[in-house]
Amino acid sequence: MKKITSSFIIICLAFSSIAQQTANTTTTGEKPSSSSSNPMIKKGFILNLGFGFPSYSDAVTVSASSTSTLRSNESLGLQISLEIGNQWYFWKNEKMGIGLRANWLTLGYSSYTTDYPNFKYNNTLIEWRPLKLAPQFTYALSDKMALDFSLEFSAAFLIGGGNLENKPGYSYNGNGGTFGAGYYITPGAKFRYKKLAVGFDLGLGSGGLAKAEVATNAGTTSSANSGEVELKVGTVSLLSPKLYIGFKF
Repeated sequence: MKKITSSFIIICLAFSSIAQQTANTTTTGEKPSSSSSNPMIKKGFILNLGFGFPSYSDAVTVSASSTSTLRSNESLGLQISLEIGNQWYFWKNEKMGIGLRANWLTLGYSSYTTDYPNFKYNNTLIEWRPLKLAPQFTYALSDKMALDFSLEFSAAFLIGGGNLENKPGYSYNGNGGTFGAGYYITPGAKFRYKKLAVGFDLGLGSGGLAKAEVATNAGTTSSANSGEVELKVGTVSLLSPKLYIGFKF
């Protein structure tokens, strides 16, 4: 992640240098402009609908019965998310702009299944990112199209639950839950045509995770063990690639 951050800073500095040279070599010899009439390089309101694929790996503490399947990584399903925010520019001309994007609210919902020998858990998970800040570079292809490159920094909170579904021939009772907190560093890029935007970003992070799925035998027709438990408590690596479509007003 340090390499990603350093690379992004170098790219921004390079684009800034190019932009200043471009502005300084205009036929009028004027200084770089701090304003732009290009509608693609304007402050505004952002609304995005995202489709992500979050997962975690490398739980450091695991406790389970002999019949449980231990997992060092797990997909958290397809996540649907909603983002609301604003963006501003500190410096801009007719072709380029450097600024800041702030997402005031990001909520995501996903569902996934954890499979065990005698039953499975159907889980739901809510992810909340209370604030996402991202330095952003914009390159205007025309007065109707632009490319945005950003690097987001955000905290993330996870909370969820699950319900047990028995496989044929078994009768278990149980419940489950998930809680986590961590952070993401997220490089991303998007293409804008007028007010419409489509993009991709890759969330890379770390956090603490507590996940439990518990089952007790309620009278089974087989010789299975009387109970199964999977418990994870520890530090995990977080990965969350996402595609999104949205609007910038």
